[in-house]
Amino acid sequence: MIYYALVFLVVALIAGVLGFSGIAGTAANIAWILFVVGLVLAVVFFVRGRGSSIYLMAGQGRCSHLGCSCTVQEPHAVLQNGKAYCSDGCAAGQGCAHGACSCGQRAATSIRSD
Repeated sequence: MIYYALVFLVVALIAGVLGFSGIAGTAANIAWILFVVGLVLAVVFFVRGRGSSIYLMAGQGRCSHLGCSCTVQEPHAVLQNGKAYCSDGCAAGQGCAHGACSCGQRAATSIRSD
């Protein structure tokens, strides 16, 4: 975004030197808008961070373990390889022990049947 702001700034300067004041003014306004938007986005990403927050945009999401139906709350998430899990068991591929979820029982059954 800042790159394009600089491109429009250069276009505005060249157009101004050549006497194209209308093009120069428009390019300068576009450069200013792109600069402000880029600056705001940079501040937001700096303050919020990027890590797992992309996965948990609203502060919660689904567990990444196959077959798990748990909702992962951001402060309680177990992060592994860029994915969010509801428990250490799901992160290890063994399933969780949460009451409403049966992924731990399914994982134990599939291990025994192998």
